[in-house]
Amino acid sequence: MDDIKNLLQKSINGLLSNMEQSEFEYKIDTNEAFRIQVLAELALMEYLPEPIEDRAKSSISTTQTIQQKATDWKKAFKKRFDPLPYLENLVQQTQLQLRAGKTEMLQLNMAEKNAADTNILIFKFKEVIQQSIIITILNNQSEPLLSDYIVEAGKTSVNVDIFNWLPGKYYLIAGAEGQPDFVISFYVGNNEFN
Repeated sequence: MDDIKNLLQKSINGLLSNMEQSEFEYKIDTNEAFRIQVLAELALMEYLPEPIEDRAKSSISTTQTIQQKATDWKKAFKKRFDPLPYLENLVQQTQLQLRAGKTEMLQLNMAEKNAADTNILIFKFKEVIQQSIIITILNNQSEPLLSDYIVEAGKTSVNVDIFNWLPGKYYLIAGAEGQPDFVISFYVGNNEFN
């Protein structure tokens, strides 16, 4: 419980990095036992507060701090679905090139979930690829989740495991020698947060 208490204190005080905070929130959302431990620790913090003289020094109650943190988490969660302007421009350029009939351009269908395993996204090529391509997937914070993944010639699709990915907007960039980059955006999860 002390590890959870320390982690919770760091989270409440804003001492976790963005990555640590995201992992903490993801674990709360996906691991019921961990969520129960965190809630129990929050209850202990509320009902067994620090000594009265220390509490009097603080202008914000624990409840207010937790409420503020919950509001901040919701904002951060919703922000994960915001578009990234420079990548949105590349998506638009890809769309324009496709409409202009650039047939030499690499073309992918939008991502679809594997019926047997919902943690797998499948990107299907419009036709069998004739040369190796390199794929990179970024989140809307420009952080790579899949970097320089090589797809050999002769393939018709690429499977991507998204098990550990947080909900949000993502960008796939595919490139082959002598061809313009193909850039699409897609979503993992949904942005409904009550």
